Amino acid sequence: MKEECGPVNDFIRKAHDHWHERGGRMTVVREIICQSITARDSAFVAEELWQEARKQDPGISMASVYRTLTDLVEAGLLHEIHGPRDQRSFVKSTSAAATTGHLICKDCRRIIPLNDDCLALREGAMIRGLGFQPDGMHLQIEAEA
Repeated sequence: MKEECGPVNDFIRKAHDHWHERGGRMTVVREIICQSITARDSAFVAEELWQEARKQDPGISMASVYRTLTDLVEAGLLHEIHGPRDQRSFVKSTSAAATTGHLICKDCRRIIPLNDDCLALREGAMIRGLGFQPDGMHLQIEAEA
């Protein structure tokens, strides 16, 4: 695994650890896909990621992208967002306890990040009041323009 610094290294290290704990490994294809993900600041669809990764390795298949995305969602490194017409998009998690939200425009299919520091306080208090201990939240709102 190539060494890098900062959030990129952290994301790739956590992905490596996830596969290693399950008896897998960080393949060249997985590393390219992970690097393509770390370069993104907003939600993306698998096809966009595939096109970006193929710039580094034209042999990367769409199936490899979907398998890697599924693994990274399972690892808690990505959130999957189901948009209008069941479009699947993905966004990086900042941590296992990340509180993120997105507004999905049903008309133009745009995904708009919602950043609200009070979200964890409000919804966390409600969840704890129901007897649960939240360890992460993702709010998804669908709306029409």
